Amino acid sequence: MSDNDHAFLAPSSAARWVKCRASPMLEQQYPEMDGDGSAAAEGTAAHWAALRELQMRPVDPGEVHEGVVITLDMLDAVHDYASIVRSAPGVPFYETRVHAVTVHPDVWGTADCFKVDYEAQTVYLFDFKYGHSPVEAFGNYQLATYALAIAGLLALGPEWRVVARIFQPRVYRPEGPTLRWDTTVGGLEPYRAELADAATEATGNNPSTVIGSHCKHCKARHICKALRQSSLEAVDQANDSTPMELTDHGLGVEMSLLVQAQRNLEARLSGLQAQAMANIREGRDVLGWGIEHNAGREEWTAKPAEIIAKFGKIVEKEMAVITPAQARKAGADANAVAEISQRKPGSAKLVQINTTKARKAFAQ
Repeated sequence: MSDNDHAFLAPSSAARWVKCRASPMLEQQYPEMDGDGSAAAEGTAAHWAALRELQMRPVDPGEVHEGVVITLDMLDAVHDYASIVRSAPGVPFYETRVHAVTVHPDVWGTADCFKVDYEAQTVYLFDFKYGHSPVEAFGNYQLATYALAIAGLLALGPEWRVVARIFQPRVYRPEGPTLRWDTTVGGLEPYRAELADAATEATGNNPSTVIGSHCKHCKARHICKALRQSSLEAVDQANDSTPMELTDHGLGVEMSLLVQAQRNLEARLSGLQAQAMANIREGRDVLGWGIEHNAGREEWTAKPAEIIAKFGKIVEKEMAVITPAQARKAGADANAVAEISQRKPGSAKLVQINTTKARKAFAQ
């Protein structure tokens, strides 16, 4: 899957619309309400580099894709992912648009990569995730949706094996960065039925809204009435100071309820923060809040070969070059470094500001 699919019912968001059938309809109204997008841009760049690697057109460190610098760490992850893909037999399909017509006509997306071994009647499905949020492979709705779409595209029978793998290089797990789910096309039938039921309701006239951990990534969480009501109820409960002795059973139940309430509050707050950032960027005044940028990383504006020609071997590093800061420490002339480097603004973050205007408003 590519993290920027824009299907009405995208496989990449299947885990959300299966649980909250109203989320696709609500998200369509706010397609850009997703924070500063830096994580998504980084994921897109990693997928681009991975595709180039699989096509035997490798990317060099320092190349830029849609404003994101391709780093050595990213390329290490790309190489590991490509090695896993290449180790599987079969005919490869890269960045292929597929429709899960057996689920619903509106369910489609772009699969990162899959390979078809006709002799062994096996489909190998690969999903490259460059983010930090851990994702499980077994029972994954996104993988199930893509596998069903591929099975429909190639008219595969229920006996065909499906070997689905999720590669997450930036999530530490004792078993390693690769998770695997082995099933069959026939074994996906319960998932197909559940997905079809959810898709039918999601595209109907009155889809249901259900809050939960899936709200965290919903682009419409800032306007969701159900999430807002749940959050306000959680605040009311937290402000209730009535003393009460809990039984051991009651203690466990209330802690579980509060953990879920905390997740709902976090989802609601993150949605409001994304909306506030969007409003401030448009020049609007969000009382008591502003945007700050972290100090960005200093980057070269010239190609590695040009940098080496200018400063010699002191800047060389494993087929690439060291950073501008490292170059100065190694003895490179600071003014010469400044001529072919720049410091871009860092990631944006929303911060509370204590202006006189804000203080007066809150005092009223």
